[in-house]
Amino acid sequence: MPEIREIPVLLRDGNGNVIFAGTRAELAGGIAGSVTFFGLVVFALIRTNKLRIKNAKIAAIKKEEKKKEEQKKVDKFKKKCKKLIKKHK
Repeated sequence: MPEIREIPVLLRDGNGNVIFAGTRAELAGGIAGSVTFFGLVVFALIRTNKLRIKNAKIAAIKKEEKKKEEQKKVDKFKKKCKKLIKKHK
């Protein structure tokens, strides 16, 4: 009896055409490789998405800080203007 790794395997589609012809070990290796590659792609997509979200949050915080600083400058300018107007009345 041949070892399990040497048992030939034929995978066929719905029409009976051979998709894969090889041993169980080759089939298992191919499946494992495909699953690993899929996992790596998903991991990379999730990681880049997390980085994109993180960068967007940082940009929003910076934008908000800049807006507050500009508002402070405007308020300070208005205050000076009011003082000058009162002074010259």
